[in-house]
Amino acid sequence: MLTLKYLEERSPADCPPGKGGENKLWLENVEVGKPYYGSELARLIRLNLREVCWTKLERAQNTYLHFGYDYYMYIGTDSTVARVEDIHFPNLLFVEWFESPYHRVEVETDED
Repeated sequence: MLTLKYLEERSPADCPPGKGGENKLWLENVEVGKPYYGSELARLIRLNLREVCWTKLERAQNTYLHFGYDYYMYIGTDSTVARVEDIHFPNLLFVEWFESPYHRVEVETDED
């Protein structure tokens, strides 16, 4: 489960051909601040990769899913996980270690 932190919809004229329509109608019911999981989360991911919208999905422990240009998807977590190279990913998916340029970490400061 990830919470939608930011949503930017593309105008139908800016969407790639055949990628607007019913997806734009579905996006009308998407709410910032709402948690998404299962098929709804999968649909949000597809719509990002199809350039219908741009979102930032996050949850506690600096876990996030962000999208960039050229079909980049940034997956981040502070949790202890195996090395990225040891996780099995589907064929034709290029994986590299890189921090999301869209992720902002809140830093506590000591102010006297």
